[in-house]
Amino acid sequence: MRTLVWYLPSPTRTGAVGPVYKLEMAYTAVEVWVVTRTACGGAGLIVDVLVDGSSVFDTRPQVTRLQTEGTGIFLRTLGPLREDSLVSLSVDQLDGTEGDITVGLVLEER
Repeated sequence: MRTLVWYLPSPTRTGAVGPVYKLEMAYTAVEVWVVTRTACGGAGLIVDVLVDGSSVFDTRPQVTRLQTEGTGIFLRTLGPLREDSLVSLSVDQLDGTEGDITVGLVLEER
């Protein structure tokens, strides 16, 4: 198992953020989680994990109003993530009240 983690201290903008990971072998995505320091007070937070520029989700990970944790639903057609793929994070919607954000993508070796 391997977990890719993005820690964003009180982000203020949407778009691509944090490190880009290069996979050293093929993996299967098994879980994603999002945690905020404080509960979202309005519209909520939505993030996206991209592999080689394409989303891996049918439903992007989100933290809804008054919550501090969230998850997403992977694409039904998502196959193995190839060796040398580039994995990045995009913040698609910010609430402005989340504080620090941590996103984790749990991978299993193929």
